[in-house]
Amino acid sequence: RDYTQEELNAQYNQATLVPDITPYLEYWATSGKEVCESLTCTLDVSYGSEKVEILDIFPAVDKKSPIHVHIHGGAWRQLSKEHARYPAPHFVSAGATFIPLNFGLVPEYSISEIVDQIRVSIKWVWQNAASFNGDPEKIFISGASSGAHLAANLLSEDWQKKFGLPENIIK
Repeated sequence: RDYTQEELNAQYNQATLVPDITPYLEYWATSGKEVCESLTCTLDVSYGSEKVEILDIFPAVDKKSPIHVHIHGGAWRQLSKEHARYPAPHFVSAGATFIPLNFGLVPEYSISEIVDQIRVSIKWVWQNAASFNGDPEKIFISGASSGAHLAANLLSEDWQKKFGLPENIIK
């Protein structure tokens, strides 16, 4: 099909699919703040050299616990890890560490640069797992919307060849 740029942009704008996305955004933001007040967490941990390359850690109680990394959505152009904190209580109560990631947004960063940031974050999580009771052999990922696209990129990596990390770094 021959789409205009505006039509293509609309295809990626989730806000057009619901009458009012505001309650969802407010819930994610409010719940994220409440989670930080109710759980042990370390916020804004740097995993890279860029200011936006930060993550939050909601650690499991037991050592060598599984790690769940979540990549937020937002059409690569909006939202942040603060909008992805709300699931933390479910993972922590099940015995897993929960880590929502932050990354640069389009248009300041290209999608290739964003994918590189996410790669660096996984390497950082693997290298630092013991510091937050995590097991580097039990890293799992999820993503919402554009975050799912970023997660899929991680699953297609040749971790051993490119980074010297275990090929099955992500379970």
